[in-house]
Amino acid sequence: MTDGGLEATGPHVLETGVLRLGPSEARADIGSPPSPEPALPVVEADIFFLFDSADFAPGESAKLDRFAVALEDPAAAAVTFLVLGHTDAKGSAAYNCALSARRADALAAALAERGVAAGRLVAIGVGEALPRNAADPTAAENRRVAFAPLKAADADRIVRLARLCP
Repeated sequence: MTDGGLEATGPHVLETGVLRLGPSEARADIGSPPSPEPALPVVEADIFFLFDSADFAPGESAKLDRFAVALEDPAAAAVTFLVLGHTDAKGSAAYNCALSARRADALAAALAERGVAAGRLVAIGVGEALPRNAADPTAAENRRVAFAPLKAADADRIVRLARLCP
């Protein structure tokens, strides 16, 4: 939904689920049954950006503060996180890849400014390739940012995700 120039991604601040990369590496399943492909657990974050921009919407500072505090919790302090930027399917694929990368970078930078070690954040834009709502590729809920805790075994998945937006 677009409201006053802001992109809204949905009513929830956080939604947990999994990201499964199948043979096409072009879909995200949230809350679906297990598949043979190992899942990457993700937290979908409703961080709002100005429309067609990587600038945060007014009022997002408190939400960013809460994310930074959560990432600095002792239980998560040694974890590296993947920050995935997403867009809807409006615009060209190349433009959406660039926009999603700028959004992921903006979120990683904002968290680093709040004390999260920059080395713990790996920002990747995947454009429109992994929609939350595949039935409506231009839906507002496809414009989002997601987090995933990373382990050494996830290196191959990061390479595969990075290839979605060369």
